[in-house]
Amino acid sequence: ARATTPRFARRVHGVARAGFAADPALYARVRPGYPPEAVAFALDGVDPGRATTLEIASGTGILTKLLVDAGCKWLVAAEPVAEMREQFAQDVPNVRCIDAPANALPFEDASFDAVLVGQAFHWFADEASLVEIGRVLRPGGRLALLWNLEDDGVPWVRDVRAAYEAHDTGPRGDVPQYRKGKWVDAFDAPLCRAAFPDGVDRSFFDHAMPTTRTEIWERALSKSYVATLSEAERGQLVGEIEAIVARHEAAGGLAFDEAGLAALPVRSEVAVAVRGD
Repeated sequence: ARATTPRFARRVHGVARAGFAADPALYARVRPGYPPEAVAFALDGVDPGRATTLEIASGTGILTKLLVDAGCKWLVAAEPVAEMREQFAQDVPNVRCIDAPANALPFEDASFDAVLVGQAFHWFADEASLVEIGRVLRPGGRLALLWNLEDDGVPWVRDVRAAYEAHDTGPRGDVPQYRKGKWVDAFDAPLCRAAFPDGVDRSFFDHAMPTTRTEIWERALSKSYVATLSEAERGQLVGEIEAIVARHEAAGGLAFDEAGLAALPVRSEVAVAVRGD
């Protein structure tokens, strides 16, 4: 049963709260989705028409819409940032989205067959959240963590990423990010190992999304740690990225078609853990 008082206090990382509240519409417009094969793998062994499914840190509903398309019928979302929930309500009006962080979920024990997290687990990759997720999953239930990361094996992408990723450290501290890989350590904590005894299995899916020149720097502005910079700092970053794009385009390493679109290579990860009995 659910305790009256949560064992762990509600909390959301300050950069996440401020950054994602800044412009949820931009986030929804420029962030990549997930390829169908990644979503199918996340739901492998789950009957979407019958399973109870929870999406944590649902943001604006980018993953949620794909879960609906995959047939998830009994789906509820949880998102602790109010501005993101407002955008979610516009973009996915037929799915209920509640105000709840990962470490204080208002559900009974073993309520869900599957829990999914898109582009967010690194913000709360700790014992408190994993124990709470394990509590609401039924034995044998599936936890699927999904991320997208621009593929820096392509030179122009590497240079653009270097420009904006330089801002995820500094006065605001070391900002949690998927690419840093620290999230996986959470599964080694004793209580987490008890909940997910087999640890986490990781799979990768490569895809691409079309992007305009403008969307390249807009996507950078949608990063939480960039959104919390000063207006002057953001403007300087936009100029840096525009120069990078122009340089690679002139050298032939980046091409836009007649519609003004180029291919942004993206690697998606789906990390899966199964709730122990």
